[in-house]
Amino acid sequence: MNHLSKHFRLVSRFTTLQTRCFAMSSHSSSGQRKSANPKSPSSSSKSTTTSSSSSSTGPAFFPPIILGGATREQIEACPFYAPSPPEPHSTLDQPYSPPDPIWYNSRRDGPPDLNVPGGNHSVNIGDQFHDNRYKVVRKLGWGSFSTVWLAHDQQLDRHVALKIVKSAKDFTETAELEIKLHQRVSSANPDHLGYHHMAILLDHFTHEGPNGTHVCMVFEALGENLAGLNSRLGNGGIPQSVIRDVGRQVLLGLDYLHRECGITHTGIKPENILICIEDIEKLIRSELEKQHNTKTSAPICTPQLQSFSASSRTNHSKEDHSPIMVKIADLGDAAWSLSHRLTNRIQTRQYRSPDVIVGVPWNQRIDMWSVGCLFFELLTGNYLFHSPEDSDHVDQIHLMQIIDLVGPFPLEMALSGRYTHGIAHEIASYNYKQAMSCQEWNLEIMMSFYGFDKSIIQCLYRMLQIDPSKRCEAKEILDDKKCWLGAEK
Repeated sequence: MNHLSKHFRLVSRFTTLQTRCFAMSSHSSSGQRKSANPKSPSSSSKSTTTSSSSSSTGPAFFPPIILGGATREQIEACPFYAPSPPEPHSTLDQPYSPPDPIWYNSRRDGPPDLNVPGGNHSVNIGDQFHDNRYKVVRKLGWGSFSTVWLAHDQQLDRHVALKIVKSAKDFTETAELEIKLHQRVSSANPDHLGYHHMAILLDHFTHEGPNGTHVCMVFEALGENLAGLNSRLGNGGIPQSVIRDVGRQVLLGLDYLHRECGITHTGIKPENILICIEDIEKLIRSELEKQHNTKTSAPICTPQLQSFSASSRTNHSKEDHSPIMVKIADLGDAAWSLSHRLTNRIQTRQYRSPDVIVGVPWNQRIDMWSVGCLFFELLTGNYLFHSPEDSDHVDQIHLMQIIDLVGPFPLEMALSGRYTHGIAHEIASYNYKQAMSCQEWNLEIMMSFYGFDKSIIQCLYRMLQIDPSKRCEAKEILDDKKCWLGAEK
């Protein structure tokens, strides 16, 4: 009841602030907008409740003004996101129990374009690749440009993850760049602590098939990703101490990737953080014996752990004392840091940084924004930002949410963006209205609602700075003894 009463007090307060904001908007901006919106809510409009993501539900609030001429219906598709009351967190003494059996059905049996020139290669269990070295055991999953298979390395008698890329030219070129990036990761500085938190490329080759020539990559076999773990523990059920350990490992991996390798990942999200499994060979062999003829596809799930506070595990570095070890995977969208690309076709929407959204030259610090969004999600079970991709105003909605929580938006950055033509003045207007009337509702209040320590809030703020020049780097956090994800306490 304490959480609920506090929640409804926040709802009431924000509704009042929202009404004041919209009243100011209607009074001060009439005649200034290029496209008036007759369907805009009146000053007496109230917030309603909607579900803004498949992974979380709860009250949501409509932004006090509308950017880019969006209708109320378009804004309602993804309103300002407010958290639902948090679920009870697991304790360190509670065991983690994954689903049984270890293999479970995936959302689909396979990709849709197996028999199309330029598409995926059709693979059957038992197929062998690269001079019969790698024998396919089962499917692990598939993505937009490849399929991934569990295979047995018959030369070294170990199991690996075999990634087979579509044969179209664009996919081949992307895969060739990914191989170069992985080769840099493998050789840059193996003594760096972050090296042990990067998924390592073991081998690569090409394979001729009926749909063309496919680039194939071989990786160490790892467990499920953080998205699967978080979901099965009840979204927000991972203990804070474990999230902190995972956070430090991700930052170590990014520090290695950024400073030692000169690479920007551009795709940090729970799906690309994989869990290492101690003695994975024993686990795989045991499950394959049990389910020899099973043909369903799935990732390798993390085995049962006696406790999150357990200390028995393989020692890779002095940092690795936590009951869980993770590695950053998938460099398919990564880029050399010195390329200074302007494209905004990077980063999954929920983890996309404002510099990418508006179209200014971005650098390695876009990964830090994604890390901030990632750890808010792990801590709460909710997205920090969530905009509908099918909306014509998805960027405007996303920018409003950012200003609501961590604004104001730097005007110079808005004016210089390639994708903010025509809405920069509205960003400035929204900055002003938030500063005048709605400044009480921000990330700190949201995090306080969950009862998180101030050190967590301060740490997230450092990663969620809109201005990339003020956004922290991974090493800054790692070296800061006062920071929640900082040096060992």
